Amino acid sequence: MGSSLAEVLSVDQEKCVNCYVCIASCPVKFCNDASGDGVVVDHSMCIGCGECVRVCTHNARTVLDDTPAFLRDLGREKMVAVVAPAVACAFPGRYLHVNGWLTSRGVSAVFDVSFGAELTVKSYLAHMKEKNPPCVIAQPCPAIVNYIELYAPELISHLAPADSPMLHVMKMIKRFYPAWKDHKIVVISPCLAKKREYLEVGMGDYNVTMSELSDYFEREGIRLEDFTPVDFSNPPAERAVLFSSPGGLLRTVERWEGGAAVHARKIEGPSVVYPYLKTLKQSVKEGVAPRLVDCLNCEHGCNGGTATPDRKQSPDRLEHEVEKRNREMQAGHRKSGPRAEARTRRSLEKLLAEYWEPGLYTRRYTDRSADNKIRIPSKTQLSAVYGDMGKHSAADLYNCSACGYNSCESMAVAIFNGINKAENCAHYIMDENRKLIDRINARAMQDEEIASIDQSTRDLSSNMQRISGNIDELNSSIAEISRDVQESKAVAEEASRNVDGSGEAFSGLQAASLEIPDVLQFINDTVDNLSLLALNAKIEAARAGEAGKGFDVVAMEVKGLADSTAGAVVRIREITEKIVSASKNVNQAMDALRGYVTTLEEFQVSIAAAVEQQSTNTHNASGLLQDLSCAVADIHANLSRVAEG
Repeated sequence: MGSSLAEVLSVDQEKCVNCYVCIASCPVKFCNDASGDGVVVDHSMCIGCGECVRVCTHNARTVLDDTPAFLRDLGREKMVAVVAPAVACAFPGRYLHVNGWLTSRGVSAVFDVSFGAELTVKSYLAHMKEKNPPCVIAQPCPAIVNYIELYAPELISHLAPADSPMLHVMKMIKRFYPAWKDHKIVVISPCLAKKREYLEVGMGDYNVTMSELSDYFEREGIRLEDFTPVDFSNPPAERAVLFSSPGGLLRTVERWEGGAAVHARKIEGPSVVYPYLKTLKQSVKEGVAPRLVDCLNCEHGCNGGTATPDRKQSPDRLEHEVEKRNREMQAGHRKSGPRAEARTRRSLEKLLAEYWEPGLYTRRYTDRSADNKIRIPSKTQLSAVYGDMGKHSAADLYNCSACGYNSCESMAVAIFNGINKAENCAHYIMDENRKLIDRINARAMQDEEIASIDQSTRDLSSNMQRISGNIDELNSSIAEISRDVQESKAVAEEASRNVDGSGEAFSGLQAASLEIPDVLQFINDTVDNLSLLALNAKIEAARAGEAGKGFDVVAMEVKGLADSTAGAVVRIREITEKIVSASKNVNQAMDALRGYVTTLEEFQVSIAAAVEQQSTNTHNASGLLQDLSCAVADIHANLSRVAEG
């Protein structure tokens, strides 16, 4: 028996779009790993049900079969073919033409698995009669066997310990057809998981799926009608051709045990059969389980198997061909005449006995539960995963199935086991998107504020430039004022010196003018003496008579000069008095002017000091303004980086 399950499907990561429909359709979920950029398959945990291939609309998942290897070896290797009963609806009306094509290409013999189904029913009934088990699970379907081995090992003891119809035929060939026992076996199958079945028992070489074979015929333009129909190499089945249809097993069993359906359960379809199997052990324990479970993975049985060309057709269309063949096969076995039914039965029993031996078709199963690597988290661990998913209360457990797991808990289990991530939760994404939108809106508001601040800094920078210009102009004006103040100070000092000189001159003038009255008094006394002298001369001239006439004239002139001088003295005295009075006023004005000049000098000193201080202040203000301008430039640069970030 093989130690690991073979790969039966492939995943094209280039085509996978992470839609999770594969997870949603998968009965076991956790064989899919969605922790990366695409969903990949852990083949050791995959049951091979093929549902993901059926639902994938991106052709990311495809069936792996051996058709290329078979075609390569065809004609070079000795081969026999075994063909599943579903061939009747896969190639309606032409399934014997498929045999004609196979033999024309060098296949030595073609065997009908329907006859193997007849042997399988015999094996089941022998087991049930001998062991009388409470419940037997039919095992023609490899996906169901894989499921029980991996996920429900408690049911292994209930699996029918007999081979599937396909393996019955393979073992029959090895045992009863020695001419072909060493030939390679080509399996024409409707199931992608069938390869696992025969690899596990070490038989079979090529799993050629009916879908791929049909595609090959179409690609190559092969018309099956052009090939002569060839019958199967083994004896014909009777009603076991129904095995590919749901309930076909039970209808075959009823031929041997009437009313068997009363104690049986017919169930198929991945959405039904696997949940049912989860409850079956409890049903057995409670004594309510059916004696025989006729179960198939595919909803329409093997007729709509995972690797059939027309699996999307209606079950009516599919089963029509099988029922037609069933009638033909029963008619071929039916005896006529007296006791026809009993004779037919005995004839069929005799035929099957020729190809059946106790123990020949015994099947054992492998407990593969160790390959189920899924760990179940504790409540604390589960809560931690929920927290990572943004789920903090029961209200956050939407169970929306968008992730494919049908429940938030299953998604959390997948995350806990590292085969998925919180980012694949639709509500997590929506919450993150809402947060992102909030951040974008906040950023938009921030950007508006930044734009406003940026504009303000631009305005401030512009204003500072104007202020800087004004300060420069002020510095220029202050410098000019300083120069004017210095010139004014020089003028004031010169004026002060002139005032001091003028004051001294006016003081001398005033002092000299005070001496004029004395001089005038002297002149006046002199004039009085001259007048007296002239009078005396005139008197003397009169005494002298004619001789004194000349002297009289002189006396008269002197008298006139004295009178004129006396008048001038009067006028000079009046003027002098005015000069003295004016000089007093000028001296007083000069004293006031000297005070004004002194005050002006003091003001000039203060102004000069103030101008110098103002010059220092404006210089400092200019430096501060440059520092502020640099700071504003830094703010603007930071705002730009924030806006770009």
